[in-house]
Amino acid sequence: MIGFMSYEEIGKELGVTKTAVYQNVKRGINKAYKHLEKTCSDLTPLDILETILLIFNIDNHDDFKQLYRLFSPKIKERIEQSEEWENYKQMQ
Repeated sequence: MIGFMSYEEIGKELGVTKTAVYQNVKRGINKAYKHLEKTCSDLTPLDILETILLIFNIDNHDDFKQLYRLFSPKIKERIEQSEEWENYKQMQ
């Protein structure tokens, strides 16, 4: 089983701060969302979220919350305004 490293552990390994690691992960998640939105125009905002969850193997509520916090306010707004969001929230 693969264990996940904390931002602090990754930072120590790379010689950077945990804040720098967090900011880079956040930037990457947002870039991934925007790339999927741009290249897969047939996907809804919720489809894109679910794709990212699959890519990063997010399969529990705590990890979902942690990942969701990384999204920019604009992306969160697009996701939360989608028609499927209310049903999706109830399943989480």
